[in-house]
Amino acid sequence: MTDQEWLKRMKNFYKQKSKSWCYEKERRLLIDHAACIPSGGRFFWKIPPGFIARVIIGFRSSISEQYLRQVLALNGFQSVQIVKANRSLQTYDVEVPDA
Repeated sequence: MTDQEWLKRMKNFYKQKSKSWCYEKERRLLIDHAACIPSGGRFFWKIPPGFIARVIIGFRSSISEQYLRQVLALNGFQSVQIVKANRSLQTYDVEVPDA
C-alpha cells in the first residue's frame, strides 16, 4: 500500500460514523495540523463564519441554552440554531426537535 492509499484510508476511517448516530447528520472534518493554532499543548482551528448551522444540547447536559448562546455569540455565531434533545417517554430513543 502506498502512502497516499494509506492516508486516504485513514481519512475515511476518521470520517466514519456509526449508523446509530445518523440522526445527528453531522459532518466530520480533518484539519491540517499546520493550519491549527497551538495553545497550552493543544491545537485549535478557527471555525469560519457560517460553518455551524445547529447545536444540539444533549438531554443529560447541564449546559443551558442561554450560556451556549452567549458563548456562540462571543465567537461570531449569533445565528446558530440551538435545540435541546429529549429522552423519549415511549422508547429508549433520544428525540431531537427539527426546529
